[in-house]
Amino acid sequence: MKKHILLIDHDKNELTAFMAALKEIQGDFKCTYAESSAQALEMLKYLQPDFIFIDYDLPEVNGLRLLSVIRNEPALKQAKIFIYTEMVKNTGSFRLYRKTCNCFLADPPVPGDLRWSADA
Repeated sequence: MKKHILLIDHDKNELTAFMAALKEIQGDFKCTYAESSAQALEMLKYLQPDFIFIDYDLPEVNGLRLLSVIRNEPALKQAKIFIYTEMVKNTGSFRLYRKTCNCFLADPPVPGDLRWSADA
């Protein structure tokens, strides 16, 4: 059965990099893309993805705030959520979100990270 992934990022180049990394791992995936937190929240009213990847640096609402909103939705409790950012090792506040986020990943996506994420 296909695993459904929702990628939330304002930079369409990230979608291209993410899809390229996803092609390198084994698995049957369907990927949906939202270019803003508002668009993602609208989509999540009718989607129930298995995995959600959120860019930390979203312009209108950062990824951690969006994470909090998503985790408060009962229908999305089972989704595995990943935050990715270029500064994954430099932000101490990430420790505060470890209980609500499955993992923080480095940006750009690396096939090995996505493989591990898909198995999580």
